[in-house]
Amino acid sequence: MELGQKSVTGASREANEDRCLVAVPSHDGNGVRAVLAVADGMGGHAKGEVASSIAVEQVEMALLDGAETLGAQLGSDPAAFISALMSRINDAILEASQAAGHAGMGTTLTLAVLSGSELLVGHVGDSRAYLINEAGIQRLTHDHNWPGELEAVGQISAEEAMTHPRRNVLTRCLGATPNVRPDIYRIPIYIGNQVMVCSDGLTGAVSDAEIAELLLRNAPQTACDALVDLAVKRGSSDDITVVALRI
Repeated sequence: MELGQKSVTGASREANEDRCLVAVPSHDGNGVRAVLAVADGMGGHAKGEVASSIAVEQVEMALLDGAETLGAQLGSDPAAFISALMSRINDAILEASQAAGHAGMGTTLTLAVLSGSELLVGHVGDSRAYLINEAGIQRLTHDHNWPGELEAVGQISAEEAMTHPRRNVLTRCLGATPNVRPDIYRIPIYIGNQVMVCSDGLTGAVSDAEIAELLLRNAPQTACDALVDLAVKRGSSDDITVVALRI
C-alpha cells in the first residue's frame, strides 16, 4: 500500500481546524489493514480544532492502538462497530464542550477503514470519501449540508450544489446533539483501487474529474500535494485536507 496526506490552513482562517489520519496499524488483531480519517472542526472561538482532534484521537485509539472495546466488534458486525465508534466520539465531544464551556463546538468525520478485502466508510458531515480506479472516480459519501440534501433528492445538480449559498450549513455533525446518525457504507476493494478522503476546502475548489486525474497519474503523496496546491491556487479560503491510499 502507498499512503499520502497533506493539510493546510485556509487563507481566511487563524488556525487549521482540520485534523486527519492515514495509517497502517502495527498489529493485525482487529483485522484492520489501513485507516483514513478527516475531521473538519467548526466553531471558531468555540474550539472546532478541539472537536476534530477528539474525533481523530478516538479513531486512532479504537483502530490503531489495540483498544478492545470497539475493535473486537469489527469482524463480527462492521456496521455496529462504526455506529458505536461514532456515538462514542459524539459523546466525547459533547462532554468536552460542556466541561470547557465551548458551546457550538463540533466536527465532521469521514472515516475509511480497510479491513480484509472490504472498505468500511463511516460518515457524518460534508467531508468526503472517494474511490478511484481506471474506470473513473466514485464519490462514496453524501454531503450532510443544505445543498447536499437537495442534491440527494434530485432538486439541484452536483454543479449547483458546489456554488449554493448555503453549502456551509450542515444538517449533521458530531457534537451538535446527544444522538448521531452516521451513514455507513461497505465497498469491495481490489488491487489498483485508490481511496481518498478530504475536507470541503478541497472539493469547493477542485472538481471530481481533476481529483481522479491527479491521483491516477501520481503516487498518493504527490497527488495530495498537488491537489492541495491547486485548491490554494484557486483561492480556497477554507482549511484544506487530503489523505489517500493506493492498494
